[in-house]
Amino acid sequence: MNKKMISLSVLLGLTSFGATANNIDAHEKFRGEQSLEADQSKWFRELRMDNWNTIVPEQEIRSILDKIDSGETLRDFKNTNEAGHWTYEFTQAADVFAKSANDYDSYRKASMMYLIASYPNHLTDHEHNAIERSLDMYLKAESLSKTIDIERVEMPLADGGTITGLLHVPKGAKKPGVILYTGGVDKILTEHRESIDGLLKQGFAVLTFDIPGGGLNNNIIIELGKEDQAHQAALAYVKSNSKLDSSNVGALSSSGGGVPLLTFILNTPELKAGVARCAVVTDVLTDTQVFHHAPLMSSMSYGYRVGVKDVSNLDSYGEWTIPLALKTKGFKANETDVPVLAINTKDDMVNPPEEMKYTAGLSTKGEVAYYGNSGHCPDGPEAEQAIISFFDKYM
Repeated sequence: MNKKMISLSVLLGLTSFGATANNIDAHEKFRGEQSLEADQSKWFRELRMDNWNTIVPEQEIRSILDKIDSGETLRDFKNTNEAGHWTYEFTQAADVFAKSANDYDSYRKASMMYLIASYPNHLTDHEHNAIERSLDMYLKAESLSKTIDIERVEMPLADGGTITGLLHVPKGAKKPGVILYTGGVDKILTEHRESIDGLLKQGFAVLTFDIPGGGLNNNIIIELGKEDQAHQAALAYVKSNSKLDSSNVGALSSSGGGVPLLTFILNTPELKAGVARCAVVTDVLTDTQVFHHAPLMSSMSYGYRVGVKDVSNLDSYGEWTIPLALKTKGFKANETDVPVLAINTKDDMVNPPEEMKYTAGLSTKGEVAYYGNSGHCPDGPEAEQAIISFFDKYM
């Protein structure tokens, strides 16, 4: 068992009813106008059916959820590697899918089921194994793609060791420009295929990788003084690959990937453009009470990514997060000429409009764009097109 796992009731200091009420309230505030699943109050993890059921039918996911009960008020809070627990049950189902997979869709289905098994990636060995299996199935699927070429790449870090990435290149592309692409605290590198499709169709190569402290890159953390080490490793890889145009590189990160992204932009003037999608860079990191009001799953995920010693102690997070905040470091307007797009909904509890304006204002060519009225991170074709158009404008 993960040594940091403790009783949910102790962590929240609440009765069973209170824990459930507090949990659903946090999820509702986090999602805003984006609807939650009807039974979200029972679950520690956010049930992201609208993402998962694009690959795996919802009824098949629901059949696995029925098997999960860890004995806590929130049925999936404990996650030991045994029957009745999240990663175990979804891995069992994914193994069945993997054994019979023989074409693009069936490999993607197995990959998604392993991805769900690994979620939200709280650094247990069984979650990590599920991520590796998700990657294996993803590679087998995309090797059959008629539109892209795919490659797993290991990218050396400046201080030793490597991080893992997935290089997606449109078939027939000659020295394409490259987008370095990460998610946030609980989205791994096999989770972005639909989101990057428009960029690939536009002719960009896309290198996906996990933020420090998460996914397959949990050998490092978002560390003071080394915040952008993963991005710098990715850029060095691009420069070493003669098939890519290393003079035409952009970057996008979401949510908890904000500090690594903006640090990378500020340190790398040759970048063509950067997109900060609902990117957390200052407000939550300095006003750490927000960690008490966000979903516990997300707060703990961020704690793991930045190296918090005891992720159950939300009051301690400031020791790690305040020094990482860009305002703490003294960054002000017009720090870089790299174009920056800050994009989000109009009302996000962890990346509010004022922080978006601050983020865009770091650049002499900064822009702010709102899609959706509330909730964390904009989804939908209009937001995706705005991102593609921004990269097209500068790359």
